[in-house]
Amino acid sequence: MSLLFKPKSYLVPKDEGELSKILKEYGERAKIIAGGTGIYEIAHRGLLSDIEVLVDTRDLGLSYVKRESASLRIGAATTMTSLFHSKNSKERRGFRQ
Repeated sequence: MSLLFKPKSYLVPKDEGELSKILKEYGERAKIIAGGTGIYEIAHRGLLSDIEVLVDTRDLGLSYVKRESASLRIGAATTMTSLFHSKNSKERRGFRQ
């Protein structure tokens, strides 16, 4: 990991209002993560040297797979694994259980 990457804070907002406040306060000095495994590679390349705060969105309910008539609605933080194992996804692919 790059020695330049030293965020001062790790925040986990409880709702969209709190997320909005954090992003307004920190602007481009904040990095939104949802899990964070990809952040190590980016930090190693030195691309996060000006980031002061990591904002984890895991508690905002952005991981879901919902059936809506002829389509699926997939949340922004949904992992490929949870999508694959979702009952709604299996039904769309023709796998009934």
